Amino acid sequence: MKRKISEFIPFWKRIFHPEHKRNPEFYALKTKDLAQVEKCDSEGPWGIFYSDLDKVEDYLKFKIRTHISKRINNYSEEKPFKVFDLGCGAGVALNELKKKFGAKIRTVGLVLKLPDSFLNKSQGLEKLDRLIEGRLAEINPRESFDLIYSHSGATVYESKRLESVQKIIGWLRPGGVAILEISKINNELKTLLMQNGIKKYSFRKRIGFRNPVLEFKKPKRILP
Repeated sequence: MKRKISEFIPFWKRIFHPEHKRNPEFYALKTKDLAQVEKCDSEGPWGIFYSDLDKVEDYLKFKIRTHISKRINNYSEEKPFKVFDLGCGAGVALNELKKKFGAKIRTVGLVLKLPDSFLNKSQGLEKLDRLIEGRLAEINPRESFDLIYSHSGATVYESKRLESVQKIIGWLRPGGVAILEISKINNELKTLLMQNGIKKYSFRKRIGFRNPVLEFKKPKRILP
């Protein structure tokens, strides 16, 4: 049996080529996407989304209304149940929650940057109990929450991802729950959760969506 002689490939063809030479069409598309991201960061339209509560629940695969109803029924504190939407857009989902639960909940929304022209026309943001503007990794709301969620926004595009998750853990009340669309799952993230005493958590991969959803519950303090 004759041994097949492999084709000789010249050295100049085997050396590494930059991405723009290897796949110019893909490189051009990625460059365009990056330019759009930078434009959105500077102008602020990341915050202009109109996702209603049904879409948010479907996106995160989490029944927010059912969760709040159960928690409120077992809620012994006089303080309202606090909800923090990281990337609330036009505040549609939060306003639906406020309409359903009224004074029993406190709605807080985060937007990256909102143009004055949009804020003046908004029919929802002014109805929130509180609106915070800024990057997730840079803000400090100075209050704690029973439920924090994020879809299509803050926990996906934030470059300081681990620092942001650490801050979210700190903002949760003991027993509070976070549901976050996350851009990357790795051992560093799992280690961070374990270091904060969070042993039970889940990563949900969704059909038709690129990013998984991280769900965890902050453990309650155990007195000696």
